[in-house]
Amino acid sequence: MLILGKEFGTPGMPMTRVVPIQEEVESEPGVVTYEMIYDLIENAASVGIAHCACRESEQGCDAEREACMVFDGACDFLVERGFARYLTRDEMKAKLRQFDEAGLVHQVNNSQEKLSMICNCCACCCHLLRALTQCDNASTFAASGFMPVVDPDECVACATCADERCPMGAIEVIEELARVDAARCIGCGLCVTGCPERAIKLVRREGVPEPAATTRDMGLKILSDKGKLEDFIKLNTG
Repeated sequence: MLILGKEFGTPGMPMTRVVPIQEEVESEPGVVTYEMIYDLIENAASVGIAHCACRESEQGCDAEREACMVFDGACDFLVERGFARYLTRDEMKAKLRQFDEAGLVHQVNNSQEKLSMICNCCACCCHLLRALTQCDNASTFAASGFMPVVDPDECVACATCADERCPMGAIEVIEELARVDAARCIGCGLCVTGCPERAIKLVRREGVPEPAATTRDMGLKILSDKGKLEDFIKLNTG
């Protein structure tokens, strides 16, 4: 599967993007609709949850297996065939907070119009995260539109963020202060929600590309960038 991970996305269009839990960004100026994960859940026609294929196949940790959130037609299709179950919207939001507490990274489809899925990812099993950490494929997913900033007056250098929460190894405690490596950080916000002193907050990251307008546009852009669009059209019209 890691070999396939080298092919995910393109430099101009990642397949997925990271989103932090909504409570940590909703008061930040400039937050846009597609970054408000709870609002997107409210607007979905149907919501459900299935077992994580990555975690089931890799079995690299004891994180919850039922952690892949699905929406609308895909949700109905999987539920009808016994591969997923419906959730209420409040149940899904509670699950997201539970997964955040467990240190799982939230990834969604890299498009603006609606949710297709929310993957709640661990660094040891998730093929999306491992495509970056083990295959060096930076095109797999886009970082969120946010960056953690440490308050030096509140940080007590406990290293919870560095040792327990950051999946990317992007935080070090240097001279009694947690310091974030912006080049490695994916803006997942786990350091923020896991900080016992509430010494870290998320702020707007500059220069983050906008997601595709629709999932269809995302797929067509990836196919075009890979030089496979013409073959795809022939396959579907021939």
